[in-house]
Amino acid sequence: MLRDNKRRSAHGRSTPCRRSPFELLNGYRCSGPIRQIHVGRTRRTLRIRIIALVGAICLALLATRPANALDVTNALDVIVTVKPIHGIVAKVMEGVAQPRLLLDGGEDPHTYAIRISDSRALAHADVVFWVGRDLEIFLDRTFGALPDQVNVVALDQAPGLSRLPLRTRGIWISKPENKSTQSGALDPHIWLDPDNAVSIARFVAATLAEYDPPNAMRYAQNADSFARDVTRFMESIGDLLGPQLNSNYLVLNDAFQHFENRFGLTPAGAVLNHPEDSPGAKSLKLIRTYLQSESIRCVFGEVSPPPFVRTLLERTKAQYVWLDPMGRELDAGPAHYFVMMEAILYGLERCLAQSA
Repeated sequence: MLRDNKRRSAHGRSTPCRRSPFELLNGYRCSGPIRQIHVGRTRRTLRIRIIALVGAICLALLATRPANALDVTNALDVIVTVKPIHGIVAKVMEGVAQPRLLLDGGEDPHTYAIRISDSRALAHADVVFWVGRDLEIFLDRTFGALPDQVNVVALDQAPGLSRLPLRTRGIWISKPENKSTQSGALDPHIWLDPDNAVSIARFVAATLAEYDPPNAMRYAQNADSFARDVTRFMESIGDLLGPQLNSNYLVLNDAFQHFENRFGLTPAGAVLNHPEDSPGAKSLKLIRTYLQSESIRCVFGEVSPPPFVRTLLERTKAQYVWLDPMGRELDAGPAHYFVMMEAILYGLERCLAQSA
């Protein structure tokens, strides 16, 4: 549903919170103790460096925005479906107009039911950016009913993208033959590869220039600026996620493959094919046995822990860590992408470093 952005804490209360964005995203709430995870001096230095860089990027985005930047008189009406893509589009459109966000909150694009107000907004838009049929399933039929003047752009068709097939659930390390792919299914979380994010930004800039030629140069400059920020971000990470962290974790479902592929991580396997699935008793027992025998310490998932996770982790040393590949709890806007990536990066590092 389209609505104004409202700042809120990750646990739903309006009280101030002293936790950082990545701690909030990964279950570290404002109340209660927080487990102290000690990391080496090198990792601590890298952490400080990346936090400083993300902060600098956010401040730069604010400082470089002219007071009278937005000329909304003849601006394109642009709608973006999900937050990570909205953040990239917002950066490309900075100084021209502000794109609107369709799923502004905790909605799951896999299961979202479109509302009448959403359909009306989409029908009056000039350009609609979505990832594609592998993510926003609910929009496929809606787009078929839109007026011809609405330009729907699937970003999974952007030139230069790295596309990866979804892997079938199971333990991949001990039995590589289990690492098969789901028939015809592609991992839709394309933005988690920073190189893909740059390709998306450049594709968005080219698309907007086609419909708004007077601002073509601004769009291209903003896309170049985003690409430079991505380069700086990647350089700041260094070897924070190194080979010593590989194969020491499971994922609830295969949502982070683009991130893992770019940063050289190899999970031991996946519990589910889709986040809305529930494993059977036999599958739970097999995976729990593996968790116990292989000393797996971390299970990462893109949703808050489902009820079966408690059973899964019984009599194991593993902990469940919520990594949100969409940054649902973060404020939308041009800085969203980097804060979200920082959250994922440190959610992984905080858990894996203690067992490395």
